[in-house]
Amino acid sequence: MTDTSSNLKLPFILPSQAQKHVTHNEALQILDALVQLTPISSSRSVPPASAQEADIYIIANSATGVWSGHDHEIAVYRAKSWQFYPPRVGWRAYIPAQNMQIVYTGKNWILDEPTKLQNLTLFGLNAKATAAVPVHVRANTAVWSAKSSGDGGTGSMVQVLERESIKDDLGFMPKTDGICTAVLGQFGSDRFRVSVSVDGKSFLEALSVNTSKGIVDFEALPRFKSTINYDQYIALVLRPDFMTDHIEGDC
Repeated sequence: MTDTSSNLKLPFILPSQAQKHVTHNEALQILDALVQLTPISSSRSVPPASAQEADIYIIANSATGVWSGHDHEIAVYRAKSWQFYPPRVGWRAYIPAQNMQIVYTGKNWILDEPTKLQNLTLFGLNAKATAAVPVHVRANTAVWSAKSSGDGGTGSMVQVLERESIKDDLGFMPKTDGICTAVLGQFGSDRFRVSVSVDGKSFLEALSVNTSKGIVDFEALPRFKSTINYDQYIALVLRPDFMTDHIEGDC
């Protein structure tokens, strides 16, 4: 049987041990320092000259003085001396002065920021997402930038909206104070439409595009519709004297 715990190295009270309270209190001191770890700083390599009782630091690289040889360890000032605790992989600390959380990788303490988010069911940014609106973002500016070829991308930016079938809706619905004032996209058919509204109830179709023929219809224009066959044309022959008179004259 070992005399310390495996993870936090807390001292065990052994059978027939005298002054058991000393060992017990030492274990409590370690728990008090390492559980809910909140160091003052993780960037110092020189011990502070005016450390206070129970001050906690995570020692930076190239430590000097009494911290020498304890890079990346947790230093706790207790009873006018420093106690050192080596971290284990995955230990986390929150630094209140910097509003920052860090994690120990086994080699360094790094900023604890997720690099992957997978299979989220709700995402809310400054807003509460719901089952009906699983992605809800409240922001004044949103930017989508292409990943450049220098960063391993293609330099292009393509956004894709996909629907299940032609009868479903696909598009954008700009709103003003909660009222839908326009729709842009394909709604219930294969025609691409742009419609506007002043009340969010009655919509006027500004234009629609027949996706199979590429013909644009302007539904709201008060004029006749016609079809032009560009294969039918009239040849225009200009006389040489007409060309000379007009070229030499005023433009």
